[in-house]
Amino acid sequence: MYIADSWLIAEYLEKQYPDTPSLFPNGTKGLQEAFTYAFLQSVQPMRKYLLPATPARLSPRSADYFRRTREVYFGKKLELVSPKGEAAIQDWANIEQGFNQNAKWFSQTDEKGPFMLGDTLSWADINAVGFFLWMKFIFGDDSEEWKRIASWSGGRWNTLMKALDRYSEIQ
Repeated sequence: MYIADSWLIAEYLEKQYPDTPSLFPNGTKGLQEAFTYAFLQSVQPMRKYLLPATPARLSPRSADYFRRTREVYFGKKLELVSPKGEAAIQDWANIEQGFNQNAKWFSQTDEKGPFMLGDTLSWADINAVGFFLWMKFIFGDDSEEWKRIASWSGGRWNTLMKALDRYSEIQ
């Protein structure tokens, strides 16, 4: 069986491994789904910066396919997708504002820990970190774009990524 949607994968893992910590603890599945929707709204505008940078991080064959299909989707060359000049400055400010709203939601449990549910890891944390890792990979560790993103919300997203490091190793 193949499952490609991350939400469906999380649901599958919940059913297959009921004796492990839940991604939707304490009956929070509906809230986690609502958060995922809201979080995706803030990630969506970032796509116009991420997608043009993606082919450089892919194998030549994958880059050709990626470019071809995305250019059909956008109806223009990938290099023309990202706003430039003043439009880009305003766009990045709006994107940061969206991520700052997410940070406010996360901050409600700061006294208990770095996760959305304080000291309890949940789907919201994994989902958010997945997108930040994607941005870091596409833009590059030392890029101006990643440095800017990493500084947002007082560095909250870097802190969250570090908190999930212990879950990234296969046991």
